Amino acid sequence: MRFHQAQARSPWGFLSDASLLPLTSADGASNIDLHVHPDAWPLHLGLSGADVFAAARVIDTGDGDIWVPSVTHMLLLSASHAARDLFGPSTAKSLIDAARLLRQNGGEVDWREFEGRLRPGRVEKPVRAFLAILKRLGADTRAVPERLTQAGGGGRNSSVRWRIMPLCFPSTPAPWPAPGGSCCCAPNPASPWGATGNA
Repeated sequence: MRFHQAQARSPWGFLSDASLLPLTSADGASNIDLHVHPDAWPLHLGLSGADVFAAARVIDTGDGDIWVPSVTHMLLLSASHAARDLFGPSTAKSLIDAARLLRQNGGEVDWREFEGRLRPGRVEKPVRAFLAILKRLGADTRAVPERLTQAGGGGRNSSVRWRIMPLCFPSTPAPWPAPGGSCCCAPNPASPWGATGNA
């Protein structure tokens, strides 16, 4: 596949603070996003590009070796992508990636490192919500420490996971009742989360 430089008025790519202009195929169907940080701000405060490269592993593709992030970093990046997309419909791809990763390689996740990067990266709430959604959807989360699947801790914030589901799948009624017996897909304007999902 041959790529050419995209035409734009800015040197930045899809993530205005974390990636440069992508390499784009001539037909525009494919692109390679060139990152300067693992994901949009503020994740790099807890997971730097140097950290990702240091823990990367080599995969033989048959056509050559490629470097891929560690399982721990891939899971964190999936959750960060969902938060960056504000848990909208495009979150489905991150949920599928994470569900497959946990099913196939959940035992390889370094949960101490994973959890240790959440607070510095300012993604603790959305990552917990992401893992809670995975659990609620029936993904194999046996490897995930239970405390990480509690979306908002105790009290009123424990219902955060019920508020996020309609954002992921707004047109699909949920097959289970939310706490208190109301439908978890009902609008809830009292959500404690702002427009950024974690701030």
